[in-house]
Amino acid sequence: DDYIDCTEDICDPELDCQFIPRDEFCDDGIDCTNDYCDLEFGGCRHELTDTCNDGIACTEDECTDEGCVFTPNDDSCGTSEGCVVYYCDLNDGCQQVLNDDLCNDDLFCSNDSCNEDGTCNNILDNANCDDYIDCTEDICDPELDCQFIPRDEFCDDGIDCTNDYCDLEFGGCRHELTDTCNDGIACTEDECTDEGCVFTPNDDSCGTSEGCVVYYCDLNDGCQQVLNDDLCNDDLFCSNDSCNEDGTCNNILDNANCDDYIDCT
Repeated sequence: DDYIDCTEDICDPELDCQFIPRDEFCDDGIDCTNDYCDLEFGGCRHELTDTCNDGIACTEDECTDEGCVFTPNDDSCGTSEGCVVYYCDLNDGCQQVLNDDLCNDDLFCSNDSCNEDGTCNNILDNANCDDYIDCTEDICDPELDCQFIPRDEFCDDGIDCTNDYCDLEFGGCRHELTDTCNDGIACTEDECTDEGCVFTPNDDSCGTSEGCVVYYCDLNDGCQQVLNDDLCNDDLFCSNDSCNEDGTCNNILDNANCDDYIDCT
């Protein structure tokens, strides 16, 4: 036993112990290595060779301790032009691809694409800009990128007395009630509401009623007065009760109002 794994140790009847190198004992299963038994080295040698070849011109073929390694070399396929990129494919060799990323103009709102001739398309598209605020105009600007311009006219609620505007901090339309409601009638209380202008008559503003004369606010004609006979009621069925212009009452007894339908009374 020479303690070398790749020798066949034989006891020869004439030559005594013989140690015969056997290269086949050194096979490492890697096709591109030269495997042999080296007695001086004291064991197997596995020399790398240049026998690796995948038949693809653009790969760098190398024999390693793990076997043949084929590394694609994109530069060997030519210089990329514009957005057309040349690369080495391990199966098909040199290829080219249109790379839209190389057309990036750093604008979020543009649609960037590569043409077959290597030139770029950079198309501005307002649809790529959306701040989700209904009252802004969303614009793709060639220098400033997405711009969100508030448009107060988008907020018109059709109510004349509200101040309608686009509030970016609020995130939408504001409709502020104003004091612009005025019907020109002094005795009405003018108010702006969510439904528009409301004019409420205020009878008290027309003065204090006196006797049977009642003051009230008319929505069209302003302060008015009316003679109210009901305020002159003396609780007598047989009297004729009426109101005078000066606010005093007439309570005139009238026998004609009394009739029991008996002829002898």
